Amino acid sequence: MAARAEPAAGEPRAGWIPLALFALAFLLYARTGSFGFVEYDDPGYVRDNPHLADGLTAGSVAWAFTSTAYQYNWHPLTWLAHALDLELFAGAPGPMHLVNAGLHALNAALLFVALLALTRMRGASLLAAAQFAVHPLRVESVAWISERKDLLAGTFFALALLAYARHARAPSPARLAWVALALVAGLMAKPTLVTLPLLLLVLDGWPLGRLGRAPWRRLVAEKLVLLAPCVAASALTLVAQESGGALNDRLDLGARLAQVPLAYLAYLAKALWPFELAVFYPHPALAEPGSARVMAALGAVALLVLLVALAWRRRARAPWELAGALWFLGVLVPMIGLVQVGGMALADRYAYLSLVGPELALATGGFALARARPALARPLAVGALVLVLALAARTSHQQGVWRDTRALFAHALAVTERNWVAHLMLGQALGNAGDNEGALAHFEAARAALPGFFEAELNTGKARYARRELAEAREAFERALASRPTSGEARLCLAFVLQQEGDRAGARRELERALGDEPALKSDERVKTLRERLEASEEGR
Repeated sequence: MAARAEPAAGEPRAGWIPLALFALAFLLYARTGSFGFVEYDDPGYVRDNPHLADGLTAGSVAWAFTSTAYQYNWHPLTWLAHALDLELFAGAPGPMHLVNAGLHALNAALLFVALLALTRMRGASLLAAAQFAVHPLRVESVAWISERKDLLAGTFFALALLAYARHARAPSPARLAWVALALVAGLMAKPTLVTLPLLLLVLDGWPLGRLGRAPWRRLVAEKLVLLAPCVAASALTLVAQESGGALNDRLDLGARLAQVPLAYLAYLAKALWPFELAVFYPHPALAEPGSARVMAALGAVALLVLLVALAWRRRARAPWELAGALWFLGVLVPMIGLVQVGGMALADRYAYLSLVGPELALATGGFALARARPALARPLAVGALVLVLALAARTSHQQGVWRDTRALFAHALAVTERNWVAHLMLGQALGNAGDNEGALAHFEAARAALPGFFEAELNTGKARYARRELAEAREAFERALASRPTSGEARLCLAFVLQQEGDRAGARRELERALGDEPALKSDERVKTLRERLEASEEGR
């Protein structure tokens, strides 16, 4: 990987390209300004977040930097960005969507500038940044208000690459400090940038060509300095996810390891064929417990090893292939499922930065082929234009999936199987619209898809209670408590059922346990209502 990209002789200045990329990306996503919130993370992150309700204040700033349990994350810059949204837009989702679109557009422009600084190849940098701007796998990060963290992290990622390109060609402590500053800011937006120091070592090989010019010790020492904030961010994230209960203990190490190579191949497949994208992909070990996936995982490992081996063999002629492969494999490590959060197998948003490496490799390879075979230059240029337009058209279509909660999860059900989250969210949407029958059907489907799914059992109980099916409601709440014994909400609901069944002692017992498990329920109006009913029933004996 010692080969180094060089600028083409007489290459014209490209000052207009960042503006063009910004306009392309922003116009492509401008329609999201008419979208609302989706009832998946948006309420907790933004709309109903009690810590940000007053906007950007001294209290919200302090909370942003000290909170490690709320919503399972420590990302203070993201919280501050949401607080600023609430301060400026009074809770209106449309402008928040446009801010997301603007940030993605800015990232496309910055990425071009950074790649150009790294590679000194205008055409390849433009094509890679254009793919980044329009690829459908980025829709989730842009059209979902709660994923502001992806966009902010992307901004500082691009700035870190730009700062490193300048440091690499004229090393100095001051320039390295700018890299560190961008990295720290990115980690405070989303801790998935923890592998950036290793990526910079890859870039030392290609396109920077430092491996053959600078001592290994110096190159590694630079990265060790940058690793310190990454270790701290990783520790804070693990604490936040564990204290918030986000780590999934239903998947053993074997199930997680088997999924890793399959997830890598799934991301590559979706990059090449971005259809049937979903907001939630059920983890196969949860959707089909006991299913044998060892052979599939071994086959995936073999294919990945083969691809990397081919890139390694071609590293002298096409070093961008190995760099692109290592970029993809490395940047995805924090999100690949070795530490399992939730019940998903993979997520489109995790490809936001990880696919830039393959996109740059593809673009560089195309331009190299055009230089080697001039007769192919025009067909390749037409092919690149068609690729960008096709991806943009697909992205425009995929955006429509995010217009509201029902559309989002109806689509997820249509393109996945045994999707308990999609059933749950559709059930809640239908219940909020007054369709209790439709809601109950989806809640039952959710609990069938994932036995012991707390939210499905809880909502099944509430739907049964609304239908006055007390025995069935009680059973559902008891199943919910078997899954999550410390849920004050489930105990409060069970107390209502017991009161209706005439078991006053049982209702009082469950009420007191609910308040012990969740003291915040003391201010809930339902507690007052239940106490009044119990007192009335005592008086009427």
